[in-house]
Amino acid sequence: MNGSVIDSYQLSSLIELTSNLADDSMHADLSSQKILLNAVNKLLWTLNFDYCLMIDNEEHIDCLYGEGDEHLIETIELLPIKELKNNTIVLINQVQYYLIYQVLPLEHNKSNTLVFLQQGQAFNSSSLIIIELFSAAVKRLLITKAEEHKRLKLKNEAQVLLRSNQLKSEFLANMSHELKTPMNGILNLVQLLQNTQLEPHQLEMLNTIYESTENLLCVVTDVLEYSKLETNNIKLISSPFVLSKLIESITIEIKPEVNRKGLTFTEQLDVQLPTQLIGDALRIKQLLHNLLNNAVKFTKSGSVSITLSGKTLEKNDYELTIAVEDTGIGMTKDAQTWLFEPFVQGDGSTTREYGGTGLGLAISAKLAKAMNGKIQVHSELDKGTKFIVTLPLKKVAQEQPPQSPEKASHYTLSTSELQPHTILIVEDNLINQKVAGLLLEKLGYKYDIAENGQVALDKLEQKHYSFIFMDIQMPVMNGHDATKEIIARYKNQRPNIVAMTANTFDEDKEKCFASGMDDFIAKPISEQEMVRVLSKFPVK
Repeated sequence: MNGSVIDSYQLSSLIELTSNLADDSMHADLSSQKILLNAVNKLLWTLNFDYCLMIDNEEHIDCLYGEGDEHLIETIELLPIKELKNNTIVLINQVQYYLIYQVLPLEHNKSNTLVFLQQGQAFNSSSLIIIELFSAAVKRLLITKAEEHKRLKLKNEAQVLLRSNQLKSEFLANMSHELKTPMNGILNLVQLLQNTQLEPHQLEMLNTIYESTENLLCVVTDVLEYSKLETNNIKLISSPFVLSKLIESITIEIKPEVNRKGLTFTEQLDVQLPTQLIGDALRIKQLLHNLLNNAVKFTKSGSVSITLSGKTLEKNDYELTIAVEDTGIGMTKDAQTWLFEPFVQGDGSTTREYGGTGLGLAISAKLAKAMNGKIQVHSELDKGTKFIVTLPLKKVAQEQPPQSPEKASHYTLSTSELQPHTILIVEDNLINQKVAGLLLEKLGYKYDIAENGQVALDKLEQKHYSFIFMDIQMPVMNGHDATKEIIARYKNQRPNIVAMTANTFDEDKEKCFASGMDDFIAKPISEQEMVRVLSKFPVK
């Protein structure tokens, strides 16, 4: 081993050592320090040395082999190692050592230095070759472990972000329940009062209360919806829909306000448009509803229009273009640059004059982005505004004639269709217990009340119920768990279970059906919705 040329034994030992280094570097549970200590000890079978030191980029010295006392560390710290020649003699504790080193460049101007010390004789040429090859393997080890550390850090950050989003979603769900539940109760009670004998001024006050509460409910819904979009907690559900029917449903909703303001409303659909497209019709409707509501809101006189066109791309891909234009107040160029930011409007004065959260356009922009589309604005102060939405959709490969729509949920049902149900209301909120009870009494039903899912299970042991109105968020046992337990216990003999909740996002409905509920009605509870579900399900 003292020769000038590396021999076959040294070479084979070095190959085995570097191979082990490569294998060990892939083990996440082995640290760089542990791998290096093991490797340096094995290197002694191939190379003679008394000390092996590692100096990192911050000049921290780690003794990998040898009795690294304080005097040794102090001596090495004082040496300008990167300026020395190999086999420089250094004096440590009155003993001469020959020093050689290898600089291991890493990344971002970082480097480590591997230092070997040998007493009594200089390192020969074969030793220098071995150290150079060994150092190359150590460099690769350090880079591999650094990359592994980054991957783990990114993974942990992703997990933290995921949990943060989960917590935010849970918080939003709770906020939705806590804020919307009392407001829905107020709306229902006001509706019931409006149907009683009242003096004109009393009815006017009730109408004001109803309108104010409904506006506040819209604000809460907008804030919660934007927050869900902000955390990317939105599921897109693509299915075929009839474009003309979607536009018709939107225009029906905005027509009363258009007529009240005396505006002209026009809609134009290109004759070449496909009858049916595939996409998330509910989200498209929400996006366009926000734009049209905005157009009507900021137009005092003149007109509002919606124009639809599009073009076929490759295969069944289709690009739908929708333009919503008005002759309203318009906006400056500067205002257009931050128009889609949350909680802002064209300028501060419009907030006071027109009200609102300033979230409608922010939500529309988020929805367009979620559907891989885009939204643009062209506007001129006092001359109106035009929004252009482009959405990538799919054409139906072979269009089917639209099926006859089922009876709409808002049509008038006859109370003669009501089934003779025995009803249990599972609801923790006293106001909502009262509201649901009053509506059922009006329809001629008697009912019992359970304040949570566990009480509902206890009552089912004592009495047969054919119908349950089930709230979702309750103490002790929530609506989902109660439903699953009822289905498990009573199977085909179980009562009909209809969710009755303020949580009205699509994913909330999906979760209700996934837990086994038969239908879903949203708060504030509509009398027609109650009639619908009580007529739909026969007594078991």
